[in-house]
Amino acid sequence: MPDYWRHYFNPALAWPQDALDGQTIYPMDGPGELSKDVIAPRVDHRVEAKFDDRALRDKVQGAVELRLVVDASGVPRRVKIARPLGYGLDASAVEAVEKWRFVPGMKAGRAVPTELVVEQQFTLASRTQ
Repeated sequence: MPDYWRHYFNPALAWPQDALDGQTIYPMDGPGELSKDVIAPRVDHRVEAKFDDRALRDKVQGAVELRLVVDASGVPRRVKIARPLGYGLDASAVEAVEKWRFVPGMKAGRAVPTELVVEQQFTLASRTQ
C-alpha cells in the first residue's frame, strides 16, 4: 500500500525518515503561533492529473483533496490523501502533484518547509451541440 493511503487510514503514522526530519514544518491551514509571519508557498509549475478510463466512462467529477509538505526547495513531500474521490483518480492526483513545483514558504527572508492542503479538480468538458 502506498504511503499516501497508509497515512489516509492512519494519520498518526510516522513518515519514513527523510530530509524533513528534525525541521520545523509550518502548517498553512489554520490559526497558530507556529505559522505566524510565514508567507505561504505558491504554485510555480502545475501538472494536471489525468482521468482514469473508468472515471471517464462513468462521468465521475469532483475534487481530490491532498495534504502535503512543500520543502524549502519548493518540492512537494509527504503527499497524502485527505479526501478521496475514487476511480483511480486519487492515485492520479498524487502522481500529478508530486510533479508540481512551488515557490517555497518564507519566514524572516528564509525558505522554510510548510504543510498545506491542495485540491486536484476533475471536471469533464461539456460539449456544445
